[in-house]
Amino acid sequence: AATLGIMNSGAAYMPIDPALPDQRIAELLDDGRVKTILTTPDLQARLAGISAAHVVALTEDGVAPPDLLARSRASAGGIAYVIFTSGSTGKPKGVVIDHRGAVNTIEDVNDTLSIGPADRVLSVSSLSFDLSVYDFFGILAAGGTLVLPHHERRLDPAHWAELVIEHKVTLWNSVPALCGLLIEHCERSARSLPGLRHTMLSGDWIPVTLPQRIKAACPGARVRSLGGATEASIWSIWYPIEQVDPAWTSIPYGYPMRNQSIHVLDHRMEEAPAWVTGALYIGGAGLALAYWGDQELTDKAFVHHPRTGERLYRTGDLGRRGADGVIEFLGRQDQQVKVQGFRIELGEIEAAIRKHPAIADVVVVCKGERHAEKRLGAFYCVQPGESLDSGALRSFLLAQLPPYMVPHTLRALERLPLSSNGKVERKLLPDLDSAPLQATLHVDPRDGLEEAVGALWRELLALPRVSVLADFFQVGGDSMFAIKMLGALRSRFDCAVELKHVFQHPTIASQAELIRAIQNTNSTTPEESHACR
Repeated sequence: AATLGIMNSGAAYMPIDPALPDQRIAELLDDGRVKTILTTPDLQARLAGISAAHVVALTEDGVAPPDLLARSRASAGGIAYVIFTSGSTGKPKGVVIDHRGAVNTIEDVNDTLSIGPADRVLSVSSLSFDLSVYDFFGILAAGGTLVLPHHERRLDPAHWAELVIEHKVTLWNSVPALCGLLIEHCERSARSLPGLRHTMLSGDWIPVTLPQRIKAACPGARVRSLGGATEASIWSIWYPIEQVDPAWTSIPYGYPMRNQSIHVLDHRMEEAPAWVTGALYIGGAGLALAYWGDQELTDKAFVHHPRTGERLYRTGDLGRRGADGVIEFLGRQDQQVKVQGFRIELGEIEAAIRKHPAIADVVVVCKGERHAEKRLGAFYCVQPGESLDSGALRSFLLAQLPPYMVPHTLRALERLPLSSNGKVERKLLPDLDSAPLQATLHVDPRDGLEEAVGALWRELLALPRVSVLADFFQVGGDSMFAIKMLGALRSRFDCAVELKHVFQHPTIASQAELIRAIQNTNSTTPEESHACR
């Protein structure tokens, strides 16, 4: 309701996830020069305490009448939304998209996939992730229905499956990792989703085995890969995945979408020949207007072709064009990575770690096979005479960054390996998996609750035994396993544990202590019963 109201008033919306730490929310509101915050009554006091902007709490009585939709004051060239993405300088950068660019993408998808009033989409992406732009405005523009998961179960694939069946959802739109969780649930529960017509996957590498698994669990669904950048109105390129060639090492990136162009350019800004690797540039109707309040960064990323004069966005990606015109994605030129579909600049994490007074130096890395789940790691050195364990540093980072940006492994080194010119020699850094476990001795569960939590760990991570003091991220856990652990803890103990809690309490002992504290609080203070369902 808030988003639709903002758009139809002619203003632009800037989504902020309430799960972010207060410090990061305050910075985003300040950088965005936000005048008015629309929120829910339970968040009103919190926001008033961290921002001077006018806070308006939406209630049922405050929803605008339906005829507002017929009197929109939005213009084609006006700003539709500003979404902040990770920035290499340590500050997020706001991408400014106009209505014309977003509508061009939306209409292409709706026309090509024949989306209409009978279609329904389950929106599993946060408003601050631009896949939600299609979920909200694409499906409603076609007269279809938007289905939203319950807030407390928004990361629960069992809940997603229930909603897909109950509400006859026909369209799935997410990053591959979340779709993989849905399909894994279907496989384990022997459940099928025959009502799905289309599955749209974007934002990260698609495992070559996933499309066939989707078709097995969703026999009526057609699978489509999409790609692009937030700076180019959600998507700019796509590819219908019919049959996966056994020889493929990756899913083809595809062809440009309507009124958009994809260029593979060499160092002279000339089109690279077929099968020759070049830099990927996006052109056409979807390009962002600018980076919010940063003309220098805008001029660096949005350039003009020296011969044609066409305005292009420099994606920082590498690719090549096959003889048939299909583009293959080959990775990044810089240190930007993708985790759960979120773009992350490693430099932003390094900047956050350097804010800790005990830190002398740090380097953040991303490990993992090109097409597999990525693991973030940080190697850090402390100031002389200081000490800083990984648990304290993780808590420090969770106060600044969203959980998906907090490195899974935090390892202290006496010094970072340097090259002859004084730069960090990343190739000489230790392997993340070689980091010593925090708990050197095995400690068995000491009560029934630790045993129950430990059983979830053993099943999830396929471990025969695990110490109650072992760190989740040092025994095989990563971002996607954290989401699975979240669902398992919620289901087993009927408590509204949050994703950040898995990062803040990374041992069996600490998770059991957290659950016990929530249960005790709930039993003694009924007014806080929201902590458990």
